[in-house]
Amino acid sequence: MPGLQRGGFALHVDAPMAGHGRNVVVTLEVDDADALYDQWRTVAQDGPPRNQTWGGRTFGVTDPFGNLLYVVGPTRP
Repeated sequence: MPGLQRGGFALHVDAPMAGHGRNVVVTLEVDDADALYDQWRTVAQDGPPRNQTWGGRTFGVTDPFGNLLYVVGPTRP
C-alpha cells in the first residue's frame, strides 16, 4: 500500500478503495485514535473510535469532496 511513515504516524492512500463507495481513502495510522478524536471531535463523521473485528480502533473524517480520512490506532479494552 503506498504511504509514508514519520515519527509516530503512518499515512496510506488507497485508490480506488473497493467496498467503501469512495474513490480514495487516506488512512492515518496513529498510536492513539482516541486522543486524536478528542482534538477532531467536531469534524468526525461516524462518532467516537470503535474497535474493529480485524484489530484496529477507528473513526473517520470526510473532506468537502467526499474523500475519507480514516484514522486507525490500536484497540482498547
